[in-house]
Amino acid sequence: MKTLELIRSYLPDRTIGTIKAGHWLLKTLERPWNDNERDISCIPEGRYIVKRDTTGRHQWFAVQDVTGRTFIELHGGITPFHSDGCILVGTDRDNMFNLNGSDDGLDALLGFVGDEDWQLIIRQYNPHADNHME
Repeated sequence: MKTLELIRSYLPDRTIGTIKAGHWLLKTLERPWNDNERDISCIPEGRYIVKRDTTGRHQWFAVQDVTGRTFIELHGGITPFHSDGCILVGTDRDNMFNLNGSDDGLDALLGFVGDEDWQLIIRQYNPHADNHME
C-alpha cells in the first residue's frame, strides 16, 4: 500500500497543503480548521485509508473513517467554497492561495496510486524540516 503525506499550513480562511505523488508536488486546499465541524472544517490531522471512489459525488477518492465525519473526498475545485469539508487537489496555487489545474492534479494522483487503496498521513507544516515541499 502506498503512503502519501499531506503537509498543511493553516490560514484564517483556508488550509493549504502539499502532497508528493511520484515526481508531482500537488497542491491542496481545504476549509479552515473549525473544530472538525461538518461542511465548514478541514478534517483532523492523522492517518487515513483512501479508496478509489467511482460512485460518490465527485468520483475520485474517498477518505475513510474520519472521526465525526462522513463522505470526505479528494476532488477538484478552486476555492475553499468548492469544498464541504473535503480536500481539493490541483497542480498549483495563485497569489490568493486558490488552486489551479485540478483536472491535471487529480489525473496525476490517479496515475500514481491507481485504483488501489492508499494511506494518507496529514500533518502540519514544519518550516525546519519541510522547506523542500513548498
